[in-house]
Amino acid sequence: MHTANLLEAQIVPATSTWSCVASKVMTSAGKGMTGTGNYSVGVTVSRNALLVVHLLCGAAWLGANFTQLFASRTLFREADDTARRWARTVEAMAKRYYNVVGIVLATTGVLMVIDGPYEFRDGFVLVGIGTVAIGALLGVFVFAPTANRIAVAAEQGDASTFRSLAIRYRSEALLDTTLVILTVVAMVWKWRS
Repeated sequence: MHTANLLEAQIVPATSTWSCVASKVMTSAGKGMTGTGNYSVGVTVSRNALLVVHLLCGAAWLGANFTQLFASRTLFREADDTARRWARTVEAMAKRYYNVVGIVLATTGVLMVIDGPYEFRDGFVLVGIGTVAIGALLGVFVFAPTANRIAVAAEQGDASTFRSLAIRYRSEALLDTTLVILTVVAMVWKWRS
């Protein structure tokens, strides 16, 4: 099978068998629940699956940020081995974990726009794309290098540099977290309007 055919086979269009089955199942369920038989799904199985994965990635990003903000207050108190190990963990997360989460988040978001009623020029879509782009830049150019410098300062016992970098790191993590929260607010507002 050619690559183009593989890509086409993996995307389930809104008029697929799965959406027809889902519509039939939900219509049947609607008859039982309301007695009217007018229950309309309006969302395909593929769109729901994309949305679930998208939401889980947003939760993974935000949850990891909250964990880092909470844990760093305790683990970055002193330039010791615990701080060094935590900084190396943060560095690894910036290089690996957030990349995977960001790529899957962006991919599911793009696929939902392509397969849904929204457009790339919609405000909440632009906010989402902007947040993923800023998050990627922060991860590569800010979080990973800062975490590395924190670890080095801890290894060398440089308490002054360690403290200033730890404060900077928390401020940057708070900025990233705020952007993610604002993105969630923008998306929820759009979906409910």
